[in-house]
Amino acid sequence: MTLCILQGAGLYAQKPGSGIVLGPYERFLNIRAEYKGAVASGDTALIAEKSYLIAKRYHDAGDYYEARKWLFKALKLQGEKADPVSLTKIYGWLGRCEAYESHWEGAVKYSRIALAFARKSGDEGRVYRGGAYLAVGQAHLGAWREKEKGGNVGTFLPSLDSAFWYYEQARRFIDEEGSQVMLGVVIRFYGELLSESGHVDEGLDSLKKAIEILTAQGPKEVFNVVGTAVLAGEIYMKNGRLREAGEWLRKAHVLADTGNVRSYMGLAIVKTKLSEYYLKVGNWRRAYELDQEADSLSTKELEAYRKSSREGLELLHENELKAIELDASRKELKLGQEKAEIRSQLSWLIGGVMLVAILAGSVFYRLYRKYRLVSIENARLVREQSHRVKNNLQSVYNLLSLQMGQLTDPLAVAALEESLNRVDAITRVHRCLYEGSKLSGVELSTFVPDLVKGVLRSYEMGHTRQVYEIPEIWLHADAAIPLGLVISELVTNSCKYAFEGHRAPLLKIKCELDPEGNFNLEYSDNGPGFDRTGTFSSFGLKLIDLLAGQLKGEYTFLQEAGSVFRLKFKEAVKKVAVVKDLS
Repeated sequence: MTLCILQGAGLYAQKPGSGIVLGPYERFLNIRAEYKGAVASGDTALIAEKSYLIAKRYHDAGDYYEARKWLFKALKLQGEKADPVSLTKIYGWLGRCEAYESHWEGAVKYSRIALAFARKSGDEGRVYRGGAYLAVGQAHLGAWREKEKGGNVGTFLPSLDSAFWYYEQARRFIDEEGSQVMLGVVIRFYGELLSESGHVDEGLDSLKKAIEILTAQGPKEVFNVVGTAVLAGEIYMKNGRLREAGEWLRKAHVLADTGNVRSYMGLAIVKTKLSEYYLKVGNWRRAYELDQEADSLSTKELEAYRKSSREGLELLHENELKAIELDASRKELKLGQEKAEIRSQLSWLIGGVMLVAILAGSVFYRLYRKYRLVSIENARLVREQSHRVKNNLQSVYNLLSLQMGQLTDPLAVAALEESLNRVDAITRVHRCLYEGSKLSGVELSTFVPDLVKGVLRSYEMGHTRQVYEIPEIWLHADAAIPLGLVISELVTNSCKYAFEGHRAPLLKIKCELDPEGNFNLEYSDNGPGFDRTGTFSSFGLKLIDLLAGQLKGEYTFLQEAGSVFRLKFKEAVKKVAVVKDLS
């Protein structure tokens, strides 16, 4: 990564007419003034361009975090209609920021996006297409080095073969465009690839050729020359050729000192590499001196970075305030235009809406009156039907009661009394239907206790203690009638077999709806228990079995300190009609 760092630190500009190469901080001050002018003008495209240039200055200073912030700001200002060349450059620099921090997945991602936009830019973007191919290839090489060291490159799978392929594509486009600077850079990359793949001499030859091309471009490319020379020295040193390594590193050092390069970080890197060489050849004094000089330069770089970061934050804050003001003025202007357009149409719209509202109101009022009359009549008919059924059942109940008074056979009297309780259970359901607020539903917390008390009174067991756990549950009449008959049979069974001679009779009834929508009934008493073998053939138990089948439910009898009956069925979720007072 030495070359990458040197390149990042070495993108310098020449002050027009002065022959002086400006360092990152001076360039930052210049672009800062230009950026303020762009903000004052309110030109979004110009602000985006200056934001992009500020990002490059931060990149040059090694502050890749701030560089990314300004690049994303430039992307936001460019918008969806930005030209492909501008987007190619922005995404290309995002890829560089990721690469310099060894974030290889991000480097490849942004470099490929840059390549995609370069392909859309036509002939104008051909040189940028070559640069994008080069960036993807460099990411492959850097990630491959990291992986070879045992580092983490995420899900990215780098390879030297891919790097060579991207080099070939980059070289093709750059040769067509004739950019000598880009040609020098791509040949330098080729030299790196050859060296890493074991062709050291061929790689060094490519690096020397790159130095010749870059040197011919004049002082503005001095740092690219220095970086390439340092790279050549590193390769010589890595392969044990210390004499050649010393020559190239000393050349790089002299060129950096005399070439008017004003990057503290770049100079520090050159001195550090030369110090490593002197350590290998045993010149400890010179190595120490160079280390001290590199530390001093790094300190100066840090101070300059702090100063530029502080001023950058101030600039970003000023820009945000200006951007807010600009956005507010644009919104105000747009809102005024929209209001003017709305006013011109508002009177017609209001008139049309009022006319439609009057017509619709008249139609809906007539429909409401008709519906109201029909609903009242339907509710009256349903209540009348339930009332008549209840009265008819009451007549049957009375006739059976008279008939029971004429019987002398105890078994016949007992059978008829049980039948009366069954008729009474059905009668109570219909009474709940015409007295309640729902035409087809029965509220269990009222219906069940009333039913149980009626059965207990018929057996003169009114003193029985009753415990109910029944929330407000409405059952459709189709389920309420068989459920009422089941409860009547269970209470009758308790009165006949469980409570006879019992000092403190107790029955418990629990009803609930489980999360799956099933209705659950649990009935228990404190009698001696249920003998299934002796009484299962009785009519009452056969009736319970029949009613459970009608409900499509499942039931069980258990012996737990008395008799326990559990019933579970699904029909409890039927909707019931609610009657409202429509008068």
